[in-house]
Amino acid sequence: MASVQGTHVFSVSPSITVTVSMSSKREGKSVYARWRAEISALTGAEYPYSITGTIVTNEYRLADVVTFKEAYPGAWKNPIIKYFPSSTGWAYVGDVIDPSVKTLPVRVRFLSNQPRTLHLEGEEEIPPFVLPTAPTSITSSAANIGNASTNFTLSWSGQTAGTGTIKGYQIQSKIGSGSWKDFKSGTGTNSVSVNLSSLTTLARGNTVYFRVRLSDEFGYWSSYSTDTASVYYSKLPTAPTYVSIDKDVVANKTDNFTLSWSGAKADAGTIISYNIYYLRNGAWIRYTTVTGYSTTINLNNIAINRGDTISFSVTALSSLSLESDYSSMLGRVVLAKLPTSPTWLSASNSEIKRNDTLDVTWGGATAGTGTISYYILQYRRYHDNSWSDWTSAEFRTSEYCMCDATALFPDLQGGDKLDMRVGTVNSYDLQSSDYRVIASYISIKGGGIRIKVDGAWKEGTPWIKVNGTWKQGETYVNTNGNWREGI
Repeated sequence: MASVQGTHVFSVSPSITVTVSMSSKREGKSVYARWRAEISALTGAEYPYSITGTIVTNEYRLADVVTFKEAYPGAWKNPIIKYFPSSTGWAYVGDVIDPSVKTLPVRVRFLSNQPRTLHLEGEEEIPPFVLPTAPTSITSSAANIGNASTNFTLSWSGQTAGTGTIKGYQIQSKIGSGSWKDFKSGTGTNSVSVNLSSLTTLARGNTVYFRVRLSDEFGYWSSYSTDTASVYYSKLPTAPTYVSIDKDVVANKTDNFTLSWSGAKADAGTIISYNIYYLRNGAWIRYTTVTGYSTTINLNNIAINRGDTISFSVTALSSLSLESDYSSMLGRVVLAKLPTSPTWLSASNSEIKRNDTLDVTWGGATAGTGTISYYILQYRRYHDNSWSDWTSAEFRTSEYCMCDATALFPDLQGGDKLDMRVGTVNSYDLQSSDYRVIASYISIKGGGIRIKVDGAWKEGTPWIKVNGTWKQGETYVNTNGNWREGI
């Protein structure tokens, strides 16, 4: 506390000394003062007079004229009349918001009941104007982010308001060891949601640092926080380095096979799943998303032709919603091609007797994918004006059949016809889509008897009734002691 004092000499002696003491306080930008006047006679004698006001012991309620100035030197402002509500009351004397102002110059004029006026001047030390202080801590809700547009929260604490109240903030950012640049500003909060989309030079693998300062209601700023928050802008995860399929070839689109992979890594966060892609017409098409390191799939939902090779690639997905590039190693599988039927099929004779053998040969078939496993020879019989169902036989080691006619159809009769065709089956158990059909039917001759009917010879088969049952017979002729089948 400082004091101002002056000596007022009245028209009668002794002279007296008037001492005025001032106290001050601050409420925000406003400064208040309280005055205390003490009067003492130099001789120690009692004084029979008063200064304007009522004597209450040695403390006076005064009518004062007070002026002040906010910065020194400066011009005195016009006097402001202050009437203190009591001898100890506080009176507003002005606003001081410049932190460099440490004292308040004052001028006090006391009006006595004598024809004299006492003027006192001095400086009162006033409570300092305290600036806001920076936060002691700033944190980020996310340590790593995968996309620049992903929002996260910056929060700060430990700041003080100083004389005023906190009204705003300003955040600066820097990328790596770069320079600090203004990032975001706002009002009245201890946290803010932000993202990195405004940082045009940001690259994956960069760390972004943040600091914050605060302003008060008078526009004064704290220093920037020495503590910083940081966020890492993650690189993409790396793709699997190994991809394999447990089958090179599948026979059908519905046949399952297992795709396996390994070697993917997350730059930040963790790997949470994998996307499976297949290549079609030069473009990668997503097939499915899985967890783990393998999956069982098939080609059922993929547009693919037989004989085509389908390539599969795997990408890794991280917990930061980032997807790796396609794996450079691919898994490949072929949808097996169908074999083709023989290009030709022939028989040794176009007409045989029912007990004859027939040499049937074929060739020109291809395996498609794999090798030829066997051929399917199918045959049927024309009898009584209708064809029988096809009957099949497999030939695994040759393209030849020495066919016994009665072995094919034990009840074969003259006038019947035989039809034959051949298909191909490959090592993936796939059959050709068609058969090679013999060029012409094979006719079965009658059993060795001719009858002239109406002047024309007709061939017939002899039938013999045995125990009441007709059975087909054969006609034999003895020539030079040797029996030979008839006709």
